[in-house]
Amino acid sequence: MKYLRILVVLFLVTTLVYGCSVPITDSGNTDVVTLPEAESKQEPIAEPEPEKEVVGVEEETEEDSKAPSPIESPKNTEPSPEPEPELKPEPEPTEEPKPSPNPEPPKTLDLNIEFTLGSGITPEVQTTVFEVLTDAATFVDKETGYHIKNFEVFLFKDRNELVDAWMRFHNLSMNHRDEVLDSWFKYTARAGNGFIFFLIPDYLLDDIKSKPTSFIDVLTHEYVHVIQYSYAGTDNSPKWLNEGISSYISAMYLINLPMHHPDMDWWLRDAKRASEPLTSPLKSMESRAGIENAGQSFRVYLFSALAAHQLAENSGMSALLDYYKNLENSVNWRVAFRNTFDVTADEFYIEFENLRIQE
Repeated sequence: MKYLRILVVLFLVTTLVYGCSVPITDSGNTDVVTLPEAESKQEPIAEPEPEKEVVGVEEETEEDSKAPSPIESPKNTEPSPEPEPELKPEPEPTEEPKPSPNPEPPKTLDLNIEFTLGSGITPEVQTTVFEVLTDAATFVDKETGYHIKNFEVFLFKDRNELVDAWMRFHNLSMNHRDEVLDSWFKYTARAGNGFIFFLIPDYLLDDIKSKPTSFIDVLTHEYVHVIQYSYAGTDNSPKWLNEGISSYISAMYLINLPMHHPDMDWWLRDAKRASEPLTSPLKSMESRAGIENAGQSFRVYLFSALAAHQLAENSGMSALLDYYKNLENSVNWRVAFRNTFDVTADEFYIEFENLRIQE
């Protein structure tokens, strides 16, 4: 019995600890005693949840892990102060580039001029002539798109010396010398395909370095003739048109010079006033004889320049030299005139005379 009691006590203790029920058998009892389950003091161990993969989030660094999670609520319920914005240094104000008061001059043409100098023509004169022609050629190229780089220039102060050089250049016999000499009493300069002859009077030579207006005017005028002749010449074209275009472009160049004070309005008034005494219509000046018989040459040239100005107003300055390029491939000058200026020569004569009457 002593051992039986010990077994019963162990049984009860075991039941209390593990909460299980077992049958108790006794050699004298068949009853089964069921003991109630005792609450376990041990808390169930929760299984760890599987880690969820986070997509599109950068990995945290050690410093990032110290910061509170943006999802979990912080233990301190008080709102944390917003971080002060980082102060960045303001960029230094940059000044906008100011437009240049003087536009950049066009690129100077590199002329290749072969000079022939007569007696009394110094290298300083040659240099001045070269500078004037270079500036004039640059202007003409800028305004019209035409230029000639390679040509010859003959400079003389003695008329007889010039005539001899002229005859040699054109392979003329001595039988024509008197005729050539007489023609050079009418002109101070003449030009053709690839050349300019210039008889420089003494009064210009004395002040050549100052580049007088008349000196610049003559050289520019003759340079335009070189361009005209380089295409189709001028023999098949009206003389008023050849001289008018050369005179007009030369006048526009003079107006463009800083040292030349008269403006376009002044030139127009002067040209109109100078041509008022002329009574011959423009059409009568198609030939050399017609120009020479119309009146004083400077008046005729200004009158013709007014006609060229009207053509430039209608078609642009470049059209004045486009005409010679078209003349090269045209049956005659009238066809080239119509194709260039979009008006027939006769229609233009009427238009120009009407403007002349109105003014």
